[in-house]
Amino acid sequence: MRNKKVFIILAVFILYMSSASTVFATEGTISDPFSFEKQKGDAVELTKEMLNLSQNEHKQIKHDYQDLAQAINAAGKDNVEEVIKKHSSDDLLIKKIEAIAGTYRKNSSLIPHFSIKDSDLVTEYKFNNQNIEIGPHYVAVEETTGDRPQMRLTAAKATKKTKGGCATRIYYAKPYGYKLFEISVGLYFYYDGTKASYKSDFDAYYKRYLGSALYSVSNWRKKRETAGTSYQGWCGGNFSEGITIKGNGLVWFDYVVKHKVKCSKSGNITRTYTVK
Repeated sequence: MRNKKVFIILAVFILYMSSASTVFATEGTISDPFSFEKQKGDAVELTKEMLNLSQNEHKQIKHDYQDLAQAINAAGKDNVEEVIKKHSSDDLLIKKIEAIAGTYRKNSSLIPHFSIKDSDLVTEYKFNNQNIEIGPHYVAVEETTGDRPQMRLTAAKATKKTKGGCATRIYYAKPYGYKLFEISVGLYFYYDGTKASYKSDFDAYYKRYLGSALYSVSNWRKKRETAGTSYQGWCGGNFSEGITIKGNGLVWFDYVVKHKVKCSKSGNITRTYTVK
């Protein structure tokens, strides 16, 4: 009977892990998600001193990043997961993290809740077809659809003085390769050469994938607003992926993420992504 109960619990857990969900936000009233107080557990933050990277190691890490970005761009979006796993096996930064984790395992059965917030270890690469950002724990690949938003918007709505835009990325775990989540914000704008304004269809969402069943999202917000003579929409929140017990555990992603799409008075669409 006991074995049967264990089997049932395990089956329920597997079903939960295999589920995927999309969350749409209600419009917020706070202008910047980075003003939210980030909830933190007893994380072990890997500082520059703990990593103790030499100048040559920094160069090697950036070289690893560049090789990975070029490989992803060449392979196409359907092969991102395999490319990340293949290239991460020789990633110098991953090896450094594993070495530090090994010292903690001697005193604990759990792997520490590691977090790296060194902006020097985050690099964005721009290609003709897509933008790719690589950080210590993640790879973010932009979903490019031109100037047309992805969320329930149709090209038929566009006119000479109307333009749509969206800022969408899929985030992958490094070194594991699987998809963590997708975040998107989009809307239609008016513009007349003097200013840009809101037209319609403002929306934002985040979606988790198979690999990110054990995750938490807090302070999720979206907002549309005037920005000088431009108009913009943004979404953002605190994203944490992994499993922790009393502040300890295995965490692959623990950042505040913000996506923003902006239309200028002349109809120029810009997209910005911030992970910190």
